Amino acid sequence: MSEQDDEYRAQLELLHQSYVAELPHTIQRARAIWGRLEQGGWDGGAWDDLHRLIHSLAGSGTTFGFPMVSAAARALDIQLKAIVQEARPPGAGQTKELAALLDLVALAANAAVLGAPLAPAAPLADPASAAAPPASQGAPTAWLQAFERDRAIEGAANIRILLVDDDLLFQQMLALWLGSRGYQVETAASGEEVLARLEAGAPPDLVLLDVLLPGLNGLQMLELIRDQVADIAIILITAFGSELVAINALRRGADDYLPKPFEPRELHEVLQRTLDRLLLRRQNAALQAQLDAQHRRLEAELSRAARVQAELLPAELPQIAGFELAARCIPAREVGGDFYDWQLVSPNLLNLTLGDVMGKGMPAALLMTTVRATLHAVPRPAAPGSTIHAVAAAMEGDLIRAGSFVTLFHAQLDIARRRVAYIDAGHGHVFVRRADGAAVALPARGMPIGIVAGQQYAEGAIGLGPGDALVLYSDGLVDMWPQPEHHRSVLADMLAHTRGAREMVDRLVALPALLGPLDDDLTVVVLYCRAA
Repeated sequence: MSEQDDEYRAQLELLHQSYVAELPHTIQRARAIWGRLEQGGWDGGAWDDLHRLIHSLAGSGTTFGFPMVSAAARALDIQLKAIVQEARPPGAGQTKELAALLDLVALAANAAVLGAPLAPAAPLADPASAAAPPASQGAPTAWLQAFERDRAIEGAANIRILLVDDDLLFQQMLALWLGSRGYQVETAASGEEVLARLEAGAPPDLVLLDVLLPGLNGLQMLELIRDQVADIAIILITAFGSELVAINALRRGADDYLPKPFEPRELHEVLQRTLDRLLLRRQNAALQAQLDAQHRRLEAELSRAARVQAELLPAELPQIAGFELAARCIPAREVGGDFYDWQLVSPNLLNLTLGDVMGKGMPAALLMTTVRATLHAVPRPAAPGSTIHAVAAAMEGDLIRAGSFVTLFHAQLDIARRRVAYIDAGHGHVFVRRADGAAVALPARGMPIGIVAGQQYAEGAIGLGPGDALVLYSDGLVDMWPQPEHHRSVLADMLAHTRGAREMVDRLVALPALLGPLDDDLTVVVLYCRAA
């Protein structure tokens, strides 16, 4: 055996002896904690201390050559974990079981300290006498032999390494060492041979590439390999003191470099570091591919949701004697929380609604659909006050639990009388533009639905004359307004010289484009009273 092997074994033996010497102290601490717990009452800190102590034994026993310590501690660890998680003391039956398991852990530790077979009658060794167990006992030697037999790197069998070096003895030595660690190793002596292998079959996971090669040198090969295979790790092997070559290699795409001469430990460290990065890159690439696929699916689902939401809006304009109706809804995202609706409930009555659910996107869209369905469930000829109170009673609980609310303006037009009865549930974005250009505000009549349970709403009414227009809109029209308190008069001025509901809607929805992209859903509804 080499001097390095002797030093390696000596260090392992020293760690092994230290572990054995500490076992009695660990068991004594566990018994002391258990003694306090047996006195009764709940002591969460003590249970947690005992659990951590036993959990440590369960994880370390096998590593140091004592699988019985791990097995016994693991059985107790499972019980203690449940007690700590549930935060309640065990019953009398479970207490006896815990005490028996702790005795079993102590017996396993005793066998480890004495180097004797596990025997229930064996007393626990005194910590002072166990400070330096004799190296001639069986456990350390068996443990060292097992540890040496199990030195292959976990997962190395799935890693293919191509070793490129024209020094055949060095190449064979490295191939032998890498093979002993479990890697799949292939060799090549020139750059041309590497290119032929890459063209003929599946590329390796990692290339150990010597810089000094006949023909194409390592730096040239580095660029050629990178051009052919992106998902590969490359380590350049350079001569000692060739730091500039190493820096150049890293700039050209090498993952790492290793200067000669090197020890197996140094090669292992560079290999492990490089393979960890390669695995992370592959995991990230796979995750990105999954995210891209999920993003495409989400976009397709949102597109379908947008079509469904658009189809929920009224498809046809009603024919209303003496009136013209127009509307437009533009979500800030694929779907949104704004909606409008109308229903010609009789030859003389038209129900008209504009709603705005707090928020944007899919959550607001789902709530919007529910609010709309609830509106449709109310008997159509009902007065605005009855309709809003029915919707509030049905939706308040859900909205409060969801932490959301909805503003609604619901009106009923008496076509013959040209009179609009309405309820404004916290919406506020509504006015009547008179034929002479004046803007008449309709005062808000209550809070949004979902803010206060049991809110009462008072009904208002306003008449429309020839040339007048009832203008409804969501806050997406005025959110970016420099002076929102003056927006009604400004909007009314913008509608000057317009004739008809469609022209008014077109002019209003064009306004936000002048101020930038939409930050909120935008909806505009205009009911225009024609001249007699």
